[in-house]
Amino acid sequence: GIKPSEVAQVSVFRSQSPVDVSCLARCPHLQALTLTKCGISSLCGLSSCSQLVELNLQANALEQLGEMACCMANIRFMDLSGNRITSLVGLEGCPGLLELSISENRITRTSGMPCCLKLQKLVLDNNLLVNTAGLDGLPSLHHLSCIGNHLPRVSNLSNSPLLHCLNLQQNNLCEAPPLMNHVLLRELRLEENNLSDVQILTSSWLPLLQTLSLANNSISSLDSLSLMLSLESLDIRNNSICDLPLLLHALRGCFSLTSLVLEGNPLTEDPRWRRLVQGVLPSLLNLNDQEVARPKQLSFPTEVRDFPLYQLCRRQLKEQDDLIAHHNQELLSLVNSNNGSPEAVTKLLNGKVRHHQDWHGLLVKHLREHEEYGDDHIVRYIAC
Repeated sequence: GIKPSEVAQVSVFRSQSPVDVSCLARCPHLQALTLTKCGISSLCGLSSCSQLVELNLQANALEQLGEMACCMANIRFMDLSGNRITSLVGLEGCPGLLELSISENRITRTSGMPCCLKLQKLVLDNNLLVNTAGLDGLPSLHHLSCIGNHLPRVSNLSNSPLLHCLNLQQNNLCEAPPLMNHVLLRELRLEENNLSDVQILTSSWLPLLQTLSLANNSISSLDSLSLMLSLESLDIRNNSICDLPLLLHALRGCFSLTSLVLEGNPLTEDPRWRRLVQGVLPSLLNLNDQEVARPKQLSFPTEVRDFPLYQLCRRQLKEQDDLIAHHNQELLSLVNSNNGSPEAVTKLLNGKVRHHQDWHGLLVKHLREHEEYGDDHIVRYIAC
């Protein structure tokens, strides 16, 4: 049998009676710990597990993070979803944290986050958030999800320029978040809020944005979306858009748009709407979740396709997609070869950390490339 001092990974996915973690004190070299649905309410026994890199404690009875400080110095990946945590105070002990999922808890505020300077992915879905104070100190943040909270606004993301995915659906947003410093954003989800005006969004330079969902709000009009030159999917169903000519103006310039959902808006009562919308979107393949025939007379404008700034965006998107595919393939191989030995566990965790470093490095490179393009290039693109 394996000696406790040689154990690198422990996984328990359900226990009929509460698990006493004090027995893990005999495993000082533990690197990956998963205890889900084990009735855990205290982590005092983890003080000896200072080498933990990955910690998964979903669906337990934890109420605070403070007592975890003794084992958090080396943690990179942590999932505390489905507990009873009310505060993020205690994260000061994990300066190297890369991923944190703390959904389905009772958190009302995000104070305590500024210490996590390396944090790249933060998931706070289905909590009780009323503000996002504390998120303005996350310069490495790539992915932020706050689905199903009570946020009336989100206005402190300017210090997270590497953000590429932002999900704020099912909140109480009365205004779209200002995104003047987020040229790498690829996915933005704002459905099921209280938005009536998204002018602050449409005036933001978002050249890599591919997916935008504004469904189930109270939006009555859209300004031009030409600053979203990579936009491929737009969902604005169940809003209050009634001015068809104004919408057509907003859609002109969306040369990459392949999917558009407009159902549930008053303008769809106009018998001409489908024909006119298809007439301004040369790449459209799906309208209201139905395939459409692409008119032969429409084509992607050559002057746009050949524009250096557009080509830069397409190259960056491809480089990101290629890196994600490579990481997924490598991660699958590492998972399949993990036999639980210290060497295999270390190799897997090191691989995951390296993937985050690779991704961060690529985003920093892409941000610098955009910074080299002055405002005159943007003006020239819009003009073309």
